[in-house]
Amino acid sequence: MEFCEGLNKLVEITYTMQRKMEWEDEERVRRQLSDELKHELLLEEQILLLSEEEIANPSGALQAFFSVFSVPYALRELWDMLGSVVACKLEGLDKTDLLLEYEC
Repeated sequence: MEFCEGLNKLVEITYTMQRKMEWEDEERVRRQLSDELKHELLLEEQILLLSEEEIANPSGALQAFFSVFSVPYALRELWDMLGSVVACKLEGLDKTDLLLEYEC
């Protein structure tokens, strides 16, 4: 469960990093929006699990995740989750839906 909680934060960390890169790449947006406004927009974009500090420094939050969960451990957990989805035998449940949710 601790890994799943960390994984949820990891999703927000990578999303935050992606959004910041997009803003840096889009010169028009960079000129029009202040850093403060960009930060506020990130908060509005359903960043629920990260602290203000983690939003401001997502690479530090990323390093913190991998200091707790090594890459080999994280991969094993993800493969186990995928195995659970594939092996799931609940009536009325379409495995394709589960795989699509897992991929998401």
